Amino acid sequence: MITRDAINLLRAMAEGMSSALPMSAGVLTGVLDDLEIDGPISKMMSDHPDANSALFCLRALAGVPDARVNWGRPELADHLEQLIDRMGDADFDRKTWELFREALLTHPAESGRR
Repeated sequence: MITRDAINLLRAMAEGMSSALPMSAGVLTGVLDDLEIDGPISKMMSDHPDANSALFCLRALAGVPDARVNWGRPELADHLEQLIDRMGDADFDRKTWELFREALLTHPAESGRR
């Protein structure tokens, strides 16, 4: 399980990057929110052998490129092609979180493999 200290450090990271990388900060915050309520991502992550690693949460986020290419998530790939043009768009960021969450939960074995 990811510790409270690790969650706090990752929240500080998300806050620090929120102005320059709002979409990334939003996805990281979404994962952390789920961890705090013991939601479905938390349950999936807690079963992973590297779940105690302080940076495991970030490794799961690093799975986005694999989700786009290898997880059969063309809608995520298509969506992220608009990233530069839609930087700072709250609706885009919200949709990114939804697509990432769906990819993570439907492909738990692939997430966090980095």
